[in-house]
Amino acid sequence: MNEVSIVVIVLIFIFAFVFSPDNQKNRGISENVLRKRYIIIICSILTLQSALRNVGVGADTYTYQMSFERTLSIHWDAIFKNFINVYVNKEGKDAGYNLLEKIFQLFSTEYRVFLFFIAIVFFTAFGRFLYKNTSRISDVMFAFVLYMALFYGFFSITGLRQTLATACALWGFEYIKQKKLWKFTLIILAAAFLHKSVLIFLPYYFIANIKKTRAIYFGVLLFLPFLFMLKDQIMHFIIITTGSYEEYLHGLKGAGTYTFTTLFLLVYIMGAIYIKKILKKHPESYRFYNALSIAVLFIPLTYIDPNAMRAVQYFSVFLMLFIPICIDSIAVQKNNRQIIFVIAITILIVLVIKTQGEYKFMWQEMPLDPNYIPDL
Repeated sequence: MNEVSIVVIVLIFIFAFVFSPDNQKNRGISENVLRKRYIIIICSILTLQSALRNVGVGADTYTYQMSFERTLSIHWDAIFKNFINVYVNKEGKDAGYNLLEKIFQLFSTEYRVFLFFIAIVFFTAFGRFLYKNTSRISDVMFAFVLYMALFYGFFSITGLRQTLATACALWGFEYIKQKKLWKFTLIILAAAFLHKSVLIFLPYYFIANIKKTRAIYFGVLLFLPFLFMLKDQIMHFIIITTGSYEEYLHGLKGAGTYTFTTLFLLVYIMGAIYIKKILKKHPESYRFYNALSIAVLFIPLTYIDPNAMRAVQYFSVFLMLFIPICIDSIAVQKNNRQIIFVIAITILIVLVIKTQGEYKFMWQEMPLDPNYIPDL
């Protein structure tokens, strides 16, 4: 059990009460101001949790440290030549990340400071994403707990490159809402130099604002069995359009994200059942519906290789916005809404307890994964 994550969840609850508009101490303060303060506090805590982790926490924190230290000794000419190697000669990947490391090293050569930089960039984008797309502190509280249950294991402690790319995607969502194509395209193309899988998010610009949500949503649901049968062909299409995921094509024994798929499809079906009610009460939710429809398209790919979850994550983050409005729309009475919230949050806490691995701070001792230790 990850005790630190449990402490973080407790703090999420405590500060939700502290900043609650029902708290007498907050009389006269608008909920928007309270919600903004709450998001800043919790995102600051999540930033510290991510940046202060031991390099043994996460699947590749130490690998990224070795990359950072190698970049220190690489000349600028080699950094720029790497762009030709990657994008012309097709050798290596994501040349922009080494350039980012090199630029950062003009200011600091400490990997720990770099981890802080990554965490600040991501949680600034994440906090803005929540602030712009929620209206109540209770919804933000649920989003944070859901983050700890489903997304902490990647964005907080694992893939630095895709964490940065996802931050750009979250930032770009506001440009989608504002219908600013060139700004959206620019930020996604820039992010693609860090992790080219983010190119998958580009078509969402043209899908997000389609208001014929029901046709898309139910169409994907009806064709889901065929999507599983055609998953190899879908993977081929993604490889052609993005140049990513070639390593996932041949499949892995035991591939499949059964728990995530089950939870996601339960939410998806709930959204289908109450779609009329949800869209009526939350008219802007059609963008979330459209995002989840795209996520479902990619879920079958995780049965080729679980790492294909990277493609799903660009769209599954909208679960953090979608589930609270589902609960709000389904529960007519306030008491019922609170009961459903408690049940849902309890399930998420159980997931945190059961699924999260060991966490140690940078000042604590922790052995590296055997994969990190070279043969002697």
